[in-house]
Amino acid sequence: MAASARRGLNPRSPCPDHAPARRSRRCTRGSLPPALVALLDDAPAGLAGGLPGTANGVRELRSLWVAPWARGRGVADRLIEEVERWARADGGSTLRLAVLPGNEAALARYRRHGFVPLAEPGDLLADGTTRELLLAKPLD
Repeated sequence: MAASARRGLNPRSPCPDHAPARRSRRCTRGSLPPALVALLDDAPAGLAGGLPGTANGVRELRSLWVAPWARGRGVADRLIEEVERWARADGGSTLRLAVLPGNEAALARYRRHGFVPLAEPGDLLADGTTRELLLAKPLD
């Protein structure tokens, strides 16, 4: 298990309750980015992370995943909101992410959260021809 995952699962991390069945655990130490684990009915239902970007207030949303049994229950939305909250608190002005081409459900969700496609190409995928799609959102 990676260190960031251990931090995210740390039972001593703050756990804000916004609804009895939903809460997220997060761990931020100083300016370290969060490793988030979403709990639904006290079971791990999803995860996401935030990373400092490379320049000028850019922060990144990374590795958003929701368990199949928890999809459609607001888990992804909550994780995105928590990473956005961290990015703003960390002084970020833009939140970026990469998504695989063809992942229409993820693209639709990110667009609903205000992300727009960037013109620059993403990283090259293993097939040697396809690239990730990059999206960004200003953090007002």
